Amino acid sequence: MIAETLGIPENKLRIIVKDVGGSFGLKAHIFPEDIIIPLLTMILKRPVKWVEDRRSNISASVQDREQIDYIEVAAKKDGTILGIRNKCISDLGAYGASPYAGAPVQSLTNFLLLGPYKIKNFYAEHIAVVTNKGPEGAVRGPGMMQANFIMERIIDLLARKLNIDPAEIRRKNIVKKEDLPYKPVTLEWVAAAELYYKDVSCYETLERALKTINYEDFKKEQEELRKRGIYRGLGIACLLEPTAFGAKFIEPLGVPGYDAATVKLEPDGKITVLVSSSPHGQSLETTLAQVVADELGVSYEDVVVIYGDTSVTPYGMGTSGSRSGTVGGSTCMLAAKKVKEKVLSLASHLLEARLEDLELKNSKVYVKGLPSKALPLKDIANLALLNSDKLPKGLEAGLEATIRFQCNEPITWANATHIALVDVDIETGQVKILKYLVVEDCGNMINPLVVEGQIHGGVAHGIAQALYEEVIYNEDGQIINPTLMDYLIPTALEIPNIEVIHLITPSTTNPGGFKGLGEGGAIVAPAAIANAVEDALEPFNVKVTELPITPEKIKRWISLHFSY
Repeated sequence: MIAETLGIPENKLRIIVKDVGGSFGLKAHIFPEDIIIPLLTMILKRPVKWVEDRRSNISASVQDREQIDYIEVAAKKDGTILGIRNKCISDLGAYGASPYAGAPVQSLTNFLLLGPYKIKNFYAEHIAVVTNKGPEGAVRGPGMMQANFIMERIIDLLARKLNIDPAEIRRKNIVKKEDLPYKPVTLEWVAAAELYYKDVSCYETLERALKTINYEDFKKEQEELRKRGIYRGLGIACLLEPTAFGAKFIEPLGVPGYDAATVKLEPDGKITVLVSSSPHGQSLETTLAQVVADELGVSYEDVVVIYGDTSVTPYGMGTSGSRSGTVGGSTCMLAAKKVKEKVLSLASHLLEARLEDLELKNSKVYVKGLPSKALPLKDIANLALLNSDKLPKGLEAGLEATIRFQCNEPITWANATHIALVDVDIETGQVKILKYLVVEDCGNMINPLVVEGQIHGGVAHGIAQALYEEVIYNEDGQIINPTLMDYLIPTALEIPNIEVIHLITPSTTNPGGFKGLGEGGAIVAPAAIANAVEDALEPFNVKVTELPITPEKIKRWISLHFSY
């Protein structure tokens, strides 16, 4: 896009991306300064540096989440949901940030509204409004957080209306293993007929979460606490997370649906990996190096991952939409397999052994059962790269492979159940999170520590949305809290210990059985906390229908109860 706008060939433009830290959607977009900076460099014939302060960032970068939804639900007295009707009015700001914000992002709310529930009838209306606010764009789980919040809140409100336990109403409507593959009515809007929920464990994560939190015991304890003036609530929220969007979704927006990787065995036996994905604080260098190391039987320390340099790294979609581990990891795995095949073919010739009798581990190729008969990878690489005249016929010089891969279905589904336990001080309106539980199914995990870091970070982001974050405009359209002095975010003191339990249902959309999960915590935590706050304040007939849940709002909601 930059090359086209500036009118220069792509091979004359080099972009180098260093470690940029977190992204959370913002860095998926092209902004005016991204064009202006190289243009000024061309005009001035000298380096140009762009510096953006926090005030400019909050004012002019992308924003998401601002919607008003009018939702109706039809249900039987036993809690079976028959249909949903939603009218969504979304604020697009001045424009949708390039290349794919605006309507495509906002439409995800209705597209994903039904979540993990079996609902046969659905009607949606979406009205997008252009305003004088900052541009709308991707923010960790764009459109998806709103969908989850709406659905999980309406389920709790329905449960209260019908006097049915919130857990029971979820059990009645949630997708179970015997329903798979399941096609919700919202996915029928998309021409890709193969869009189904599959490889998920929605019911199982719900049950495991309820058992872990001792749900039945809590309900008894809650009544006793209320008699002592302690208002404690428990909120449940279930998530079906779309990850690793494929070509049928991405390519109509002008970006590729695949990612690419080149894996090279160097003369010293070390491995170099060039990838189209780019780390944004999710430890991608670690996980991709692990995938390659496992496949080639080498130490993790012997793998170097190179990213973010358009002159050397391959073309691909890159990091976005919880896809890097799933698509990028699978791409590296397949490229490493290709290199492994060539290594074993060469070793078979040198060791005079059949391919099926060879194994690659500890940076050597062994003949099974004969540990003394082995060749170091370094020796094999030397032959392939520096002594190509000695290669057997049919094998070309070099030990490298480039693979481009996309998942075999347009969406790879992950799922989770979150439960929040909170106390609400009715005098001050303060919310204290006592416990937070996540039961997650992200398929096979490359690195469990990295996975839990992603979950913890997502939940922290979700807590921020639920209780703190809000861009406030005055009547003249000016932001009145444009710095972190006024724009509230939680610190480590406000984030509770987060317990994580893993269920594993390998995905069949990719060879690693991976699923994305980077956005899940930010998507579902707001609903879990809102449900918990409403549960705590049930004696005051409070209904939580907006975010963030500030002390001022809680005090106002409680006062409304006493004003009747």
